Amino acid sequence: MAQSARIQLKNGDMNLNPRELNPVTINHIYNELGIVMMWLDTANPTSLKQQIEDNYQMPVTWQNDADVDGEGNFYYPEDPTLYPLVTVKRLDNSETLHLYHYGIVSFIDQAAQTIESTRID
Repeated sequence: MAQSARIQLKNGDMNLNPRELNPVTINHIYNELGIVMMWLDTANPTSLKQQIEDNYQMPVTWQNDADVDGEGNFYYPEDPTLYPLVTVKRLDNSETLHLYHYGIVSFIDQAAQTIESTRID
């Protein structure tokens, strides 16, 4: 099985899931994620969730009715499983943000033990 590609960032890392991006190309990533990746800066102490909210030009409504497993797979009742295109983590693993097809984003706060998701399109 293919391993995810990891891009090391200054204060975190980003994993690309080859299950969803095969072959992984920069153009494919930009086409799938649009400008969302430009909004995230792991060197910024502001939470990854807040960075999404600060940069998106519309109100962001986070919900807690989906589940995300340890590999980032997204489960919503009666929908097919979504696999993360990109995973962004803080180096201390305090926060994880997964980005999926269809503009779905999940945010995991390890300290608060919460999983929230939204759609940004």
